[in-house]
Amino acid sequence: MTLGWTEDLDHLTDGLEPSVLRRLLSQSIPLWRIRGTEDAYGATIKLIFKAASRVWNWFDLRWVLDANILTEDHQGLDSMLLSLPGPPDMEENRSNLRIVDDGTGTLDRDLAVAFVKLMRPTGERITITWISFLDLFDGDASQWAIAGGGPALEVSGGTATASYGHPQAVYAAAGEAFKVGGQQGYLRLRKPAGAPAVAFGGLFWRQANGDGYRASLDIVANTLTLQIVLGGVLSDLAVYDFASDGEMIHEDTWYGLRWLVQTGVGTEIKLYVDGMERIAYSDSPEFYAGSHGFFHDSGSVEVSEIEVMPVPTDSTEIGINT
Repeated sequence: MTLGWTEDLDHLTDGLEPSVLRRLLSQSIPLWRIRGTEDAYGATIKLIFKAASRVWNWFDLRWVLDANILTEDHQGLDSMLLSLPGPPDMEENRSNLRIVDDGTGTLDRDLAVAFVKLMRPTGERITITWISFLDLFDGDASQWAIAGGGPALEVSGGTATASYGHPQAVYAAAGEAFKVGGQQGYLRLRKPAGAPAVAFGGLFWRQANGDGYRASLDIVANTLTLQIVLGGVLSDLAVYDFASDGEMIHEDTWYGLRWLVQTGVGTEIKLYVDGMERIAYSDSPEFYAGSHGFFHDSGSVEVSEIEVMPVPTDSTEIGINT
C-alpha cells in the first residue's frame, strides 16, 4: 500500500502520467481526510486534471428549482444555474457537479468519473455536466485578457472588478477556443455604488478583431439591449425596457445575466435576467466561435462568476451505488 492507493485502485493510478502520480501522492493524506465531502470533488479534479469545477448539492437545489422568479432576496442567482434544460428531477436528490472540459482532449472523462465515484459519499447520485468555461474568481486573473491593453483585472474575495476611465472589455484568454454551434452562458454582475451610471454587461462570441454579440444593461435607460459589433460598428438588435414590467435596474445589486444561443439555418438568441426571459431574437449566423467576457462603458463593473456550456448540454449520470 502506498498512501492508501492499494492494488484495488490500480485502475485509477496506472493510467496517470508520472508527474500527475507524484502530485497525487504528495497530496494523498489531506485528500483522504476530506473524502466524502464536496471539497473532495474539486480538489481531486484540480489535482489530477488541472481543471476547474463546482458542485451544488440537493440542499441548494431545493429552493433554486422551486423558484419561479428570483429576486435580490436570492442574490440574483439564475434559476437555470443548477438544473439541466427540461423539467427538474424532483424525485431523486443528487449533487450537480460541473467539470470544465475545454475540448482539447486533455481531460479523460472516464477517469474523471472514476475519481468522482471514489471521492463521493457512499451511494450518492451525481450528475456531471461537462462545461466549456468556469471562473468563480477565487484565484488569479490568468484566464482573462484586456481588450486594447490596460490595467490587469482586479480579483479579490470571489469578485472581479473592471474599472477604468474608458470603455473597456475583459474577455477569456482562451480566444477562439469556443467553437460549439450552440451555447449558453451565465454571468453574475453588478454596477458598484458610486461608479458612473453607464452601460455594462456580458460579451459572447467575441472574435479576435472585436466583433461579436454583447448583452448590455443600461442603468440610466433602464434597459437590456442585445447588440452586435461588426467591423468595429456597434448596432442594437433588440431592446427590453424593464419599466414595461414595473422594474428598475439598481446600482450595487447583483443580477444574473444568461444568454442562450442555438444555431442552425439562422441564429436564435435569448437573453435572461434573474431567470426571466427578456429578449428573444433571430439573426443570421454571424458567429460560430469566439470568446466570452464582460464590459463597461467608461464606468465600472463587478463580476462574481461566469459559466459557459455547450448546447445541447453534455452530461454523465452516476447512479446510486454504481
